[in-house]
Amino acid sequence: MTVFLRAHQAYLAALGKWASLFLSDGKFVAGEAVSIADYKVVSFCFPACESSMTQLVGFEAPPRIKQYVSDFMAAVKSSSIFTSAGGFAMREVLATKAASGASRLPPHPS
Repeated sequence: MTVFLRAHQAYLAALGKWASLFLSDGKFVAGEAVSIADYKVVSFCFPACESSMTQLVGFEAPPRIKQYVSDFMAAVKSSSIFTSAGGFAMREVLATKAASGASRLPPHPS
């Protein structure tokens, strides 16, 4: 098993555990209302949910995490900074890398 595959599996397990602990009572960490914790965590979850991550490194976020990010984006207007910032937003940077022909990372020696 490659280092990347092990890292993907560990990240999936961590995201699943985090979601079961902190998203079991509502859409967000504090239930139905966005809290400061959500602002912190979404910055880590957003790029994991981007389709370009699947293309670039073969990672696909769990459905619950995708829904969490989608709910946050809908609830917080300023979250558009993740998607549009004159070419410097996370989505824009990842899309540029994916469009440039960058493919999956080569396997790292185990």
